[in-house]
Amino acid sequence: MKALIFCILALGSSGFADDDLTETTTCQTNAQRIVTFDVYKRFGATNLTIKTITRKDDSKKVRIQNISIP
Repeated sequence: MKALIFCILALGSSGFADDDLTETTTCQTNAQRIVTFDVYKRFGATNLTIKTITRKDDSKKVRIQNISIP
């Protein structure tokens, strides 16, 4: 019950937050793989970078995450 109340309060308070969070996604591809870059910025500073590599012949994905703490 406490977890439910916490989730409701967290979701409710996120609507009042005035943060400038932006996400940019770019993709590079060739015959063998697809590389996707996701960049998350808050107030102009990069906070999180995610690089996802998907290979054509393999069902696994490789994900590399870099966190920047300003």
